[in-house]
This record gives sequence, structure tokens and C-alpha cells, in this order.
Amino acid sequence: MRIAYACKLLLMDDINISGVSTKCGFESVSHFNKIFRDYKGVSPSAYKKTMLSNNY
Repeated sequence: MRIAYACKLLLMDDINISGVSTKCGFESVSHFNKIFRDYKGVSPSAYKKTMLSNNY
């Protein structure tokens, strides 16, 4: 559930990856990056870049 919420937050321009990590309750950004990559197969920054380029 936290990763799904993180995906929604990553699509917002006004919040950075560190902010997403904190809002989703992860201990650190590095832990968030690892868990996100395990579930989605890409880093949060790559996910954000890909999704934003596909939407516009």
C-alpha cells in the first residue's frame, strides 16, 4: 500500500523523492529506493520520469 501511495505522490511536481519517502513512512530514502525498486523494477526517479513523459 505504501508503494501505491508513493506512485501517486511521485506524479506530483511539488514533492521530491525524499518527501515522498517521508510521507510514505520509510526510515530513509535509501530504504525507500530499495523497496520501490524491488516492487516496481525501476528506481523512483526513473518511474517519475517515465510516467510524467508518458502523460504529457
